[in-house]
Amino acid sequence: MAEEKRLSNSKDIRSPVTAVYDWYDGIREGPSQIGDMSYRFESRRLDCKEYRGDYESVDLFDLTAVGGDDTLLATARFEGPVNLDETEIQKNLFAYWSIIERSDG
Repeated sequence: MAEEKRLSNSKDIRSPVTAVYDWYDGIREGPSQIGDMSYRFESRRLDCKEYRGDYESVDLFDLTAVGGDDTLLATARFEGPVNLDETEIQKNLFAYWSIIERSDG
């Protein structure tokens, strides 16, 4: 329950990104570990200004729990080197997720 409360409207949750499945003008899809849960994230591939004001557009990501019903809507800031070979594990690549919304299936 504490993990659920912490993820609701959270800012800058640091999590490792272990692969990049899609890249187009930035990271678009891959797996990430948040706390003790594995998630698969995917960009909605749209730029919107709703969440950061008129001066800055932001990419939105849907994060779906692997083997669960938990779905998160978030923005992300990625940090670290990106290896675009999806057969290799990423090293030192992190996402800083800002959770906007949570849905439990």
